[in-house]
Amino acid sequence: MLTQTELQSKLHYEPETGIFTWLKNNKQAGYKNKKGYIVININKKIYRAHRLAWVYMYKTISGCIDHINTITTDNRIVNLRMATLSQNGFNRQLNKNNKSGVKGVYWNSQSKKWIAQLKVNKNKITFGCFSDIELAKIAINEARIKYHGEFANNG
Repeated sequence: MLTQTELQSKLHYEPETGIFTWLKNNKQAGYKNKKGYIVININKKIYRAHRLAWVYMYKTISGCIDHINTITTDNRIVNLRMATLSQNGFNRQLNKNNKSGVKGVYWNSQSKKWIAQLKVNKNKITFGCFSDIELAKIAINEARIKYHGEFANNG
């Protein structure tokens, strides 16, 4: 990772917009990669802009930088926070292949019930089996708040 001094000698970061510009020509830096992140090529190395924003503002970085609103192109400093890998995973949107429409709830064809389940400390915990999906949704959302705290994201 670049040092804060090296970074600030090449780029300007606007914390209110999350946009980087090159100091040498005042042009916007970066492009959106295939995973949906803004990346910037500095000295033939690709850096994710949200990580650069953190270094630019706070000097050091350790661990993950989480996009609070889950929009990976929104690199405003108010939308970024330090997180563990697990916490970063808690703050995910609903998976595209989710069939129930509720994060953490799936249909069990054997029991013919909705199962509410999430990971806690790398272990899957089931919070109930429900005939009504709305009850499963309430149970999983309450569990997510309890176990995931400020990183809870109901999708």
